[in-house]
Amino acid sequence: MTSAVQTPEDYGVLTGFQTVSAVDVRRFRDMLGMAEGARHEGGQPGAGTVPVPPSPSAPLGLVAAAALRATADLLTRSAPPDGMVLIHGAQKLCVYRPVSAGAELASTASVRSVRPLGGGIATEVLVQFATPVGEPVAESTSLVVRTPPTAPPPAPRATAAGAPAATGEPSGQEPVRPDRTASFTVTRELVGEYAAVSGDHNPIHLSELAARAAGFPDIIAHGMLTFALTAHHLAGLAGDDRVSEIQWRFSKPLTVPAEGAALALSCRPLPAGTEEKGGLLLTATDGAGSTIARGRAVVAPPSG
Repeated sequence: MTSAVQTPEDYGVLTGFQTVSAVDVRRFRDMLGMAEGARHEGGQPGAGTVPVPPSPSAPLGLVAAAALRATADLLTRSAPPDGMVLIHGAQKLCVYRPVSAGAELASTASVRSVRPLGGGIATEVLVQFATPVGEPVAESTSLVVRTPPTAPPPAPRATAAGAPAATGEPSGQEPVRPDRTASFTVTRELVGEYAAVSGDHNPIHLSELAARAAGFPDIIAHGMLTFALTAHHLAGLAGDDRVSEIQWRFSKPLTVPAEGAALALSCRPLPAGTEEKGGLLLTATDGAGSTIARGRAVVAPPSG
């Protein structure tokens, strides 16, 4: 039996401060390096890999992980664990200025909407990061589904704020070459390392027993690992500081058996005619070619 649906006001507002330490940045980049070692394009491991340019900025995946921690803190403060399974339905991150190692960030988390979804509850949470003097740094919108531990919930319909738009059209200047695809082998070791560096220790990502009890056939990868690898791929194509927005709607989990799982990430410019500059359509597929997520990103054109 599910808990009664609360209203956004019931959750209140959660504020806090955190420092993006150089150690955090290094550990996250090391995790991405582990993923890079399992990257392959054109069917050849390591072939076609695009090195990520050195950057003083924190990886966007790290910023998004910090936002999801604030999301979880707000939700568990107001709705303590009750045996429900937490599933990540959608994620959007907008970045207004680079986050450098050592940066101090003020965070504000609030609930935008709460609604029933199947046998569970879908909650949309907004997390805003700012400098200590109030200058906007980044904004995250997460859609989290709390569902009984019997079967995976239906794919949520993300709202306009939290979900990727499926269509749109690009500017005249494309920031990256069209139809760029990166493929990775996602191993349980990589999933475990992502859990360690992100702080997301949801047992469905780490334990076969917990995953099966929740209705999954095996361990599943974090949706935010897909997010982090996407940011890493785009940074390799364009540089960290040119990526201003990434959003994903997760439609199917990536199951990770003992031998690992294939993950392919593709990006291509939006259809011609849109006013949005640097818009890209994103698709994530598993080894069987099934789509596990769709989204979009915005990458600024090259300067000069």
